[in-house]
Amino acid sequence: MTATESIFINSASTHNGWTRTTIDKKPHRTIRIGFQSNCNQDGLICDYTVEKKMKDVLNKYNINEEKYKIENIHTKWEFSYALYIEEDEYKKLIDSMCGKKYTDNVSYTTSITV
Repeated sequence: MTATESIFINSASTHNGWTRTTIDKKPHRTIRIGFQSNCNQDGLICDYTVEKKMKDVLNKYNINEEKYKIENIHTKWEFSYALYIEEDEYKKLIDSMCGKKYTDNVSYTTSITV
């Protein structure tokens, strides 16, 4: 499992999952992956591979390219990629990634016994 895939799953396992939004009167989910500068002004990390990594995960789970878009956010304080995905494809993605039926009331957790 890649780090990007882990971020997708971890964010989906929060109480409400990825951030909900509406685009063109259709429900979508969104997640942003990237970097923000800190108060020390150490500089902004610009990782141009994040977009490809996101697409690789989406392709792995056969998510329709017409059902999502990825935007680059590049400001003085942030460099990230925002993924906007239609609600039905989000549910398909999370179901496939977690191997469970998606519901708004279920938290996806993994337990390891040592």
